[in-house]
This record gives sequence, structure tokens and C-alpha cells, in this order.
Amino acid sequence: MLSKDFKGGDIVNIFGGTEFNLSQADIKGRVTLEVTTIFGGTKLIVPSHWEVNLS
Repeated sequence: MLSKDFKGGDIVNIFGGTEFNLSQADIKGRVTLEVTTIFGGTKLIVPSHWEVNLS
């Protein structure tokens, strides 16, 4: 993801997986990314200065 104004989104995995690399993306304010995984996996890669909250 190379977006300079990433706004969030949804990731859905069913019997599969996703690797989502946000290390080159920029955000403004708070962003929500909803992830649903059933029988698979999701790997999120974010810049080290981002604060990530799981809920």
C-alpha cells in the first residue's frame, strides 16, 4: 500500500490469508481497519511509529 492518505477499510479471509504492508502508507488522524479471518491468517506490517490498538 503506497497511499499518502490511507483511510482504512476491511479485510476478509476465509480459508486463506493476507499480508498487508502499510510501511509506505501515511495516515491523518485515526484510521480503522476491520479484519475478519476464518480458517486463515492476516499479517499486518505497519511503521514502527504507529500506535496500533486491537479491539
